[in-house]
Amino acid sequence: MARSRSRAELGTGNSDFGYSPSDFDPLPDQIDFFVQYLKTQTTWVLWFTNLPENLSAFLKVAIYWTIFGLGAHLIMRIVWVSMVGLSYAFPRGIDSDKLNYKGRFADMVQGLPDFPKQIQHLERICSTIYAITFLMFMLMIGVFLAIIALTSIVILWMIIDSESFMASLDVIDTYLNWAILIITVPYLIDFITLGGLKKIKWIHPIYRPIYRILGVLTLAPIYRPVYYGLVSNLKKRWLITGLIVYTGVSILLYGTVGANASNAHEMYSRMYNQSDYTGYYEDISNGQISRVAHIPSEHVSGQAVRLFAIHNSGLEDSIARACEAYHEDSLRFPNPGGPWEDLKCLNYFYIPVVDQDTIWEPEWWFRRDARYDQRGIYIWLDLAKYGRGKHDIRLLYRFKGGLDNQAFITFWKDSPALTPLEEPASESPHSTSDPESVPTP
Repeated sequence: MARSRSRAELGTGNSDFGYSPSDFDPLPDQIDFFVQYLKTQTTWVLWFTNLPENLSAFLKVAIYWTIFGLGAHLIMRIVWVSMVGLSYAFPRGIDSDKLNYKGRFADMVQGLPDFPKQIQHLERICSTIYAITFLMFMLMIGVFLAIIALTSIVILWMIIDSESFMASLDVIDTYLNWAILIITVPYLIDFITLGGLKKIKWIHPIYRPIYRILGVLTLAPIYRPVYYGLVSNLKKRWLITGLIVYTGVSILLYGTVGANASNAHEMYSRMYNQSDYTGYYEDISNGQISRVAHIPSEHVSGQAVRLFAIHNSGLEDSIARACEAYHEDSLRFPNPGGPWEDLKCLNYFYIPVVDQDTIWEPEWWFRRDARYDQRGIYIWLDLAKYGRGKHDIRLLYRFKGGLDNQAFITFWKDSPALTPLEEPASESPHSTSDPESVPTP
C-alpha cells in the first residue's frame, strides 16, 4: 500500500535549506541547515515524526532566551563596571555640597546610595540575571532531551515490531504528544508553583517517580541548585509571575518558530501524496527543495524531463536487503571502486513511474547537485508519447516487502505527443501500463 510522504517533504523555517550556510549566516539559519542535514543524511525513521522540527524550535527558543538574558546581563554589567571605576576614581562618592541643589532636588541627590552599596546591589542583579539566563537555557535543552528520550522509544518500537510501527505511522505524533502531555504537565505545574506538588503528602507516591525520571532526562541535577537558590531567596510572587511569563513566552515562541515546520496532517491531504508540494519543482521551490525527488519545473515544454532522486544514507540498509546480490559495503555513496555495480543495484531499487507506465529498467546516473548540496541519481524520462496536459511522476522504492510510493510529482506538458496516444504502452521495452503492478497514489 502506498504511504504518504507529505511530512517528509515539508520544510522547516524560512531559510534556504537546500544550500549550505555561509560562515556569516545567523545561528538560527545554521540550526535550520543542521536539521535539514539530519533529515536527509540520517535514518529515515526521523521522516515520520516531527523530531527534527522540534529540535529546531527548541534550540531556537533556547538561543533567543540566552541572547535576551545575556544582553540584559551585559547592560547591567556595564553599569556595574562604571560604578566600580567611579568608586576608585572618586572614593568620597557624590559631593552634594558642590552641586548646591535646593529643595527636592537636593533631597533626591542625598537619597542616592553611596558607591559601595550601588556596586553591591548591581552585582546581585547581574549575578541573578546570569543565573536565570543559565536556568532558562538549561530548561529548554532539558525539555528537548526528554522528547528525544520519548522518541527513542518510538525508534525501538520500529526495530522490535516494524509491522505495527508502519501501520501506526499516521498516529505516531499523536501518541508522542499525549505521552509528553501526561508526563510533563505535573512536572510543569510543580515547577511554576515553586514545588507546590511536593507539599501535598498524598500525591507524593505518584509524583515522585515522574519527578525522578524527568529530573534525569532533563539534566535537572545541573541546574537544580540554581533553581532552589532562586526560589528560596527571591520573593515568590515575582518568581511565580516570572515563571508564568517565561513559560507563556516560550510556548508562544515555540509555536511561532515551529509553525513553519508545517504539520502535514493539518495542511495537506492524507491521501497518499495527492498534495502538490512546491519543493518538487526547482524553479519555484524558493530554496525549500524536496528531500526525496525533484524536477526542473512543473511546466515541461519539451519531450523529456529530468528526474533527480536524492540518495539518503538511511536507506542503504534497505537497498542492501532489496538487492541481495550486492554486498552491503559496496553501497556506500559514492563508491569510486565500483560505481557501475552500485548503479545496477540503484537501478533495481529506484523505480520511476510516468502516469501508469512503470519503467522497470531505468538508467540512472550519479550526480551531485551543487545548488542544493544534494547527492543522488538522475534519469531522463521520455515523454514523447504523452499528449499535452497534466501528467504525474511517481518514485517508487523497491523495499524487500514490495514497492512503496515515495514521491508524487504532477506536471503540465505543453507540447503534443510525437506518437499516437492510442499506441500500446507494451511496445516500450522498459515500461508497463498495468495499473495494478505498482502502488497507486
